[in-house]
Amino acid sequence: VKTDRRDARALAEACRLSAYRPAHRLSDPQRHVRGRLLVRDALVRTRTRSISVIRALLRQQGDRVPSGRAENFIQRVQRLPRPGRVASPASSMRSCGREREPGQEPPGTIRAPSSARSRSVPHTCRMRSAPRNTRLEAST
Repeated sequence: VKTDRRDARALAEACRLSAYRPAHRLSDPQRHVRGRLLVRDALVRTRTRSISVIRALLRQQGDRVPSGRAENFIQRVQRLPRPGRVASPASSMRSCGREREPGQEPPGTIRAPSSARSRSVPHTCRMRSAPRNTRLEAST
């Protein structure tokens, strides 16, 4: 039969026999630094993923972005010769950090299909993904 009194006795006996090692608890400043490092790591991974996606999109169009530091990526993309093209994929990367209007969706948001919205937006096309034939909407 399991009871709190038996659990307490078993724990006291284990402590008396040194079965448990002392646990180290992080101080408040250490926890703060560790939290900041976790956030920084997530931001760096997100930036790296965004750069890879933009490189792949440009590569599909026949452009090659020279290698270099991530901090200079947007400048390298802007220096690419882009005749007859209106916008650079890097413009969406620049806009990620900007404030949005209330109700405005963040860049890259995929919305559920809506027939009413499709009819009201002139340049909306329907796409089908290969594996499950799920409908997505994209505005061009």
